[in-house]
Amino acid sequence: GTITALDLAVGDAGYLAGTGPRLYAFFAERGLLLRPLGNTVYVMPPYCIEPHELDLVYDAIGAAAEMMTS
Repeated sequence: GTITALDLAVGDAGYLAGTGPRLYAFFAERGLLLRPLGNTVYVMPPYCIEPHELDLVYDAIGAAAEMMTS
């Protein structure tokens, strides 16, 4: 697979901030296994992932970013 990591610009940033658990719950509710560390979201898809599946992951990250900044 590969790895992508991105930081969400939020007020509650940092490894031990409350942002991580909120993001984890947000992704889990959507059936995605993403484990953010603080405000950093890591994506490690396997090579066999389908493009539409990866679109779901990135759409969820976009929705999470909107949720966290509004």
